[in-house]
Amino acid sequence: MFALDMNKHLWKDKTLFTLFHQTVLKMNKTVADQNWNPNLFLDYANKLDEIMNAYEGRNGYLYDPIFFWSFATANAHFLLIGKKYDELGDTRESYVINGYREGLNKHIKYPSYPKMYIDKAFEHMSPFAEGEDAKWIKENRYKFIPVGEKVDEKFQAAFELLYIFALIDGEVSKSEFAVIDRFLKANAKKNNFSVENVIKSLQSMDLIGQLASIESAASLLFKKSELKELKSLLKIAVDITMADGMASDEQIKLLITVGNSWNFDSAALIKEYLNSK
Repeated sequence: MFALDMNKHLWKDKTLFTLFHQTVLKMNKTVADQNWNPNLFLDYANKLDEIMNAYEGRNGYLYDPIFFWSFATANAHFLLIGKKYDELGDTRESYVINGYREGLNKHIKYPSYPKMYIDKAFEHMSPFAEGEDAKWIKENRYKFIPVGEKVDEKFQAAFELLYIFALIDGEVSKSEFAVIDRFLKANAKKNNFSVENVIKSLQSMDLIGQLASIESAASLLFKKSELKELKSLLKIAVDITMADGMASDEQIKLLITVGNSWNFDSAALIKEYLNSK
C-alpha cells in the first residue's frame, strides 16, 4: 500500500527526510485545493532541489523513488501552469525528464509507485520530450509495474512462449523480435510485468530450462485460453519461426510439440497457415 513515508528507511538523514515530507505534504494540499499559482510550485521545486543537494553532499546518493517523482512533479507543475521559464531556462525541463526517469528506474528496485504515479510521470514528461527522451518514453511506457499490482500470468506466459520460440535455436534475431514487439504493442494494456527482466531470465537458462519454461507456459495457456486465442498464438509463433525466411529444426519441433499439447493437428494447422500467407 502506498504512503508518502513508505521509504523512510532509505534515508540516512532523518532531518532532511522530515523537510522533504513536509514540503510534499504542502504541495499535495496545494494541488488538492486547486491553487494553481506557478510561484508556489517554483518554491516547492527549489526547496526539493536544496534538500537533494544537501542530502547528497552529506550522505551520498538518494534512493527514494518518491522523492524523485515529487521533485519532477513540482518542476512540471511550474512549467505546465506558468508556461514560462525562470533563471534556469530549459534546464528545468531536464529536471522534469530526468527526475521522472530516475524515479521510475529506482521504482524497479524499490517498488513505490501506484498506477497514478506512473501514468502522471509519462503524462508530464511527454510535452518536454524530444529525440532520445521521446524514444525512451515510447519504448518504456508499459515497462513499469505499479506497486501491489498482480502480474497478468496469462499474458506473461504468452510472451514467454513466443520469446522461447525465437530463442530456442540459440539467438533472437531482429526480425524475430520485431514480431514479438508487435504482439507486445498490440496488447500494451495487458503488459504489467517487466519484459526486460523476463528476457534476462529466459536468456540465462540452458536448453532444458527453456523447454521446461515453455511447457509450463503452454500448460497455463491451455487451461486459461479459448481455442481461438491458442490458434492465434500458434500463428504468431509460426510468424516468429519464419521471420528469417526459414524455420530451424528446433523451432519446427517446438511448434509441433506445443500445438499437439493444445490438441491441434499441428502439422496440418501450420501447413494451412503457411499456404494462406
